[in-house]
Amino acid sequence: MSASVVILMLVGLAGLHRLEFESSTISEIEINSEINDSIEVANSVTPHPNILIGPSDPCLDIPKSLTTPCFHNLSVVTLRECRGLKDLTWLVFAQNLTHLLVVKSPKVLGLMNVHHQEFIPFEKLDYHGFQELSELMSAYWNPLPFPNLRKTHVEKCPELGKLPLDSQSPNGNYMNIVVGKNWIEELEWEDEATKQHFSSMISYLDRRA
Repeated sequence: MSASVVILMLVGLAGLHRLEFESSTISEIEINSEINDSIEVANSVTPHPNILIGPSDPCLDIPKSLTTPCFHNLSVVTLRECRGLKDLTWLVFAQNLTHLLVVKSPKVLGLMNVHHQEFIPFEKLDYHGFQELSELMSAYWNPLPFPNLRKTHVEKCPELGKLPLDSQSPNGNYMNIVVGKNWIEELEWEDEATKQHFSSMISYLDRRA
């Protein structure tokens, strides 16, 4: 599909389990939690089975608590070749996300560019992959606990200098980090303890990355 702005309706898509965009020119994904606004936009466009497309209407409001309306059932997000997308801050609304894959989206600069002290994202994330993101500079604002993360895959992200991990991630559990050998040699770790903690968990891609 192709559109400049996609508006995801918290009210209408509460049961959404899986969200995928591929070969898209989307420049922005917005969240709308207002019932009246949802009805107005939904009636003004042709609906898609999983998403609604409407005019740009800035409405992203970072959740203040787990009681804030969110995509409670959304567990898998895959973004491939989203050529205009720059950040994925809207993922704070996917509190039960388990699988995140972002591939060949050259304008993505960061995955989550907000810092909310009362909200820890991705506590249920099991896998995340960043592949061929030429401009990606940061994943998150600081290291996250990732209590359930089992695998992270980073490939051809030359500007990404640091993983969002520290010596307490993922809460002492084992995880597999799949990366390009040339990239990992230039990687900046949070501290020496973090480097030592994850050294035995790294496996290298067969191809140059």
